[in-house]
Amino acid sequence: MKVNIIKKQTIEDYTATIRHKSSFEEWTSKVKFADWNIPGDILATFS
Repeated sequence: MKVNIIKKQTIEDYTATIRHKSSFEEWTSKVKFADWNIPGDILATFS
């Protein structure tokens, strides 16, 4: 199961103004390269 992030630029513009930019970058990296088969796989990635 692949995830497509729509309007990534909007989220990046927002995160540029807050302190948690590295958290967002980590999240997008995990989502971009993830290949989940069931919802439980997502929970395992983001406990």
